[in-house]
Amino acid sequence: MATFKLAVSNHLRADGTRNVRIRVIHNREAKYISTNHYVEDTAITKTGKIKDQDIVDAVDDTIREMRRAVGKLGYSSKSLSCAELCSHIERELLRKDFHLPFIAYGRKKIASKKASTAATYETTFAAILRYTGGRDPDITEITAKWLTGFVEFLEVEAGKKGGRATTHYPADIRHIFNLARADYNDEDIGSILISHNPFAKFRVGKPRASEHRNVSREIIQALIDLPSHSDPIARGRGDHDVRNLARDCFLISFALMGINAADLWELQRPVDGVLTYERKKTRDRREDRAVMRILIPSEIEPILAAHLAKGKTTRLFNFRERYRTYGGFQTALNVGLRRICEDQGWPKFTFYSARHSWATLAANEAGIDKWTVHTALNHVDRSTAVTDIYIAKDFRPLWDANKKVLDLFDWTSVTPSAPGR
Repeated sequence: MATFKLAVSNHLRADGTRNVRIRVIHNREAKYISTNHYVEDTAITKTGKIKDQDIVDAVDDTIREMRRAVGKLGYSSKSLSCAELCSHIERELLRKDFHLPFIAYGRKKIASKKASTAATYETTFAAILRYTGGRDPDITEITAKWLTGFVEFLEVEAGKKGGRATTHYPADIRHIFNLARADYNDEDIGSILISHNPFAKFRVGKPRASEHRNVSREIIQALIDLPSHSDPIARGRGDHDVRNLARDCFLISFALMGINAADLWELQRPVDGVLTYERKKTRDRREDRAVMRILIPSEIEPILAAHLAKGKTTRLFNFRERYRTYGGFQTALNVGLRRICEDQGWPKFTFYSARHSWATLAANEAGIDKWTVHTALNHVDRSTAVTDIYIAKDFRPLWDANKKVLDLFDWTSVTPSAPGR
């Protein structure tokens, strides 16, 4: 059994005081735990006793708390080293007054994450601050009742129930909360600083199925047939550029099995007519780096020619010559598509609709099985993840599927847009 004794530090501080400590002896080892009490040499007798009875009483109270903390461990305390036991004792003493600002802690945990992931969490933190009126809540405040109120706040804020925020933000909170429990709790030795778990009662809702954002076969054919915008109009040449860019890139994405805008931005030149890339959204989360290889369809070669990068760069497209950042490029795509929809009287859709449209047409009109569509979209099936490590991926079935989808359209009238600025 551990023993405890009041002691005074040998170290004299600059202000002429010494720290009052508690000597812990356990398994024939000794360690000292500091208290928040300090005494001057004049307050210590020649035998080392402290004259101030109030300090002695306070330290005795602390020692009693220490004995209780060790008593909770029972026989398992014998397996701990003196340092481990002292660590447990200090954590138990802290538990009564334990506080952890949730957002401050969360920001420390996401500091090493990639920028896009950190930005997602910052959006959640901003929502929390709106809910609390700008105050960083202590982790002890994050209860099932608090979370329910937070979701209700989000629903009112969004103006409708079921918004993505009502599932994504609580999921982010749950992740940070569980990290804190892992950091500050040690179940093996019964040291629990965060004893509550609101997520045992509060259930994070499942995200609603995304609305089907595909566009009709007729609209895609109309985009193929759409001539480049080159006639002078009120918006000026810049408007022509974003509409031409948006139309061309939408068709490029569609013809490349729904490739994302971020991957178009980074795409490297092909080798033997085959484009190879790692899907940016998931490459850091997958063992296979989300590699995809696509045979360039002849149908879009005239469109590709209008956007090829020049010079010695390894990049396929000249987008970086026209836009300084990916964000500017992405905005131009969606602005251009919105203006095309306004001009043509079409329902509004975004660049991402190219991906949805390819998948929908492949499954519903080209007769492509769901598994091939799943693979073409570069998704991963976790149930076969281990098996996939052993199988060399054959991309040719995906190229065959893509040809069936593109054969649904008449590409004879496709023309490249006017070259970008």
